[in-house]
Amino acid sequence: MAVTVTAWLAAAPPASAQQPARPVGAWRPVANPLAGWHALGPVLLSVTAVAGFGTGDLNVPEPGTVFVLAAVEPGIHGGRASLAFARWLGFQGGAVVRATALRFWSGDRTYLGGEFQYVVSVLPIGIRIGAFRPTGDTPGVRRTLWLADLSVMY
Repeated sequence: MAVTVTAWLAAAPPASAQQPARPVGAWRPVANPLAGWHALGPVLLSVTAVAGFGTGDLNVPEPGTVFVLAAVEPGIHGGRASLAFARWLGFQGGAVVRATALRFWSGDRTYLGGEFQYVVSVLPIGIRIGAFRPTGDTPGVRRTLWLADLSVMY
């Protein structure tokens, strides 16, 4: 048995030879545990970690690259969990559309909503705006919560 396993491992090509090079624009897994920062708004300060698939490099997106991401964003007064679609336009920057669950750490307040973010690619700073509706377990007035914050990358 040991001889069979050893012979099989010796005959297998190295891992780098097994993976063909992906052409530019091919979908590939992407992840970044420190993909962005957000400041202001009721969460005050948060950091974003993302993982998903994209057609380019997540850290230095090229023009025309597209990403589908799951994002987790813990912050000082609350946190977000999002599913996001991002498209980089080139020198002009990129746009990110998110479906987001927002939870505040105090007061048992949870909201569901959507967000739009525009990032200027040169800097890479931008602005994010969103509208959220409270879930059934959120106490108090059931009005739409509008948010805006400054962003660095995702």
